[in-house]
Amino acid sequence: MKLQFVSYDNIDIIKSNLPFWVDNFKSSSSEWLDKELGGNLLIDSKYTDVTDFELDMSKQSPFMTEAENAKRVYSSLRFLSDSQVLLIR
Repeated sequence: MKLQFVSYDNIDIIKSNLPFWVDNFKSSSSEWLDKELGGNLLIDSKYTDVTDFELDMSKQSPFMTEAENAKRVYSSLRFLSDSQVLLIR
């Protein structure tokens, strides 16, 4: 799997428009955000060969699998810094 990040510039744009876009974040897709940002939501990272992993989506409430999913994300992406982890999509 190739990791992509949201750029710092795009994070700033999202933060400044959050009051106007808040309802859009309820959407199941991020296509609207990609359009708002001119098709440049994500940028490629230097991490191009990361082992794929899946999140546990077996319970109706995400809270029920949150601890397990945190373990999966951390164990698969432990080489990233804290700030990089926050930027991953």
